[in-house]
Amino acid sequence: MSKVTFLAVMALIVLCVGCESQQDNDLDANKNLVRRFVEISNAAEWDRLAEIVALDFQRHSTATAGPPVRSLDDFVSLQKSFLATFPDQQVRLDNMISEGNFVAIRAAYLGTQTGPMGNLPATGKSVDGPFIAFFRIDSGKIAELWVEWDNVAMLTQLGLSPPMLPEDADAKRKKLAVEFLRGIYTGDPSVVDQIAAPDIVVSYPIFAEIFKTPAIRGREAVRDFAIGFGKRWVDANVTVRHVVADRDGVVLVWEFQARSASPGKSDDAEATKKAWGGVTLYRFNEADQITLELGEESSPGPVARLPAAFNDK
Repeated sequence: MSKVTFLAVMALIVLCVGCESQQDNDLDANKNLVRRFVEISNAAEWDRLAEIVALDFQRHSTATAGPPVRSLDDFVSLQKSFLATFPDQQVRLDNMISEGNFVAIRAAYLGTQTGPMGNLPATGKSVDGPFIAFFRIDSGKIAELWVEWDNVAMLTQLGLSPPMLPEDADAKRKKLAVEFLRGIYTGDPSVVDQIAAPDIVVSYPIFAEIFKTPAIRGREAVRDFAIGFGKRWVDANVTVRHVVADRDGVVLVWEFQARSASPGKSDDAEATKKAWGGVTLYRFNEADQITLELGEESSPGPVARLPAAFNDK
């Protein structure tokens, strides 16, 4: 090997070693950046985050409800909301791997829930919840974060899963629709104040004959209707046979039995008994208030006409 060739090979080796050394230094710097991020967050020194986090920082997580995080300010607001629920929150770093401009960590979220979490009450219990996070570094600052954890496991530690989890919207509205139907047609006007929207509309085809109008409008009018119905029909019984919910609507198939409070010429209690049935659609607003009750009724009702179709499975 000539002297020139030998020197060229040595220069190439030195260059490669230097590149590897620089890469190692960059990887270590990225890890240190994430360590500082955790330290600053644990200390809740939010003003210091601007030193290491890009202003257009973005955070991604399917585990967190709420608006997206698309800036450093959004992230700080999110962290402050976490602090309101877990004032002693801390993150414990367990493992860290760095490659290129990415850093991955396995860590745990620690805290005591002394504040409410959405609709869930404070429990006073502590969590030690593992999570995985993935950081992207750009120009010496953290530019992006992906983080995921097991919500069910966290809620279980807090004693909130599954019994204390809030019911889903469909289940809640089904319950409200049944409660409203039974209240109105057994003469309980309190359900109007509790469940009806101020601008509620109630409409059945028979209203045009009885009230000379196709619909009753507003809480006061519906409340008066419930009171009057309760006086007209006594010993009322409402049986709901089927309930279907979809988005903002609930449909009930029901049967009604009662005794007329105005028997006319007959003193026979059996002769004053009446029965009919119907199908009613309820519409709800975002506050879970009923805005519309739209129904059809007949005697015999749909269950009596087609009993096989409504047999309980």
